[in-house]
Amino acid sequence: MDYIDTKDVAAELRNRLKGAFPGVKFSVRKGTGTGSAWISVYWTDGPSTADVEEHTRPMQGSQFNGMEDRYESTDNTVTVTVEGRKVTGKPLVDGINTIGRSPTTR
Repeated sequence: MDYIDTKDVAAELRNRLKGAFPGVKFSVRKGTGTGSAWISVYWTDGPSTADVEEHTRPMQGSQFNGMEDRYESTDNTVTVTVEGRKVTGKPLVDGINTIGRSPTTR
């Protein structure tokens, strides 16, 4: 099975959110260092966190189990475009933070 790099998942997620919520500006950033397998999604106004998470959840390759203090596979696969070609595989993403703000909380 192919693995999809976090940066490619972030780019695909940005495109999907843009298509799902026209007119809403999203900032989709890949983490660095020990958080390099994490993605953060920021936006102001527009969709609820739950609505955005409907699109982010399938993009995670694993999730953190706090009860057992470990990451567990989600068995998700994702199809992304890399250098003009479609690639399907397991996303190398440990988690996606979703941080929406209303204009009054800036």
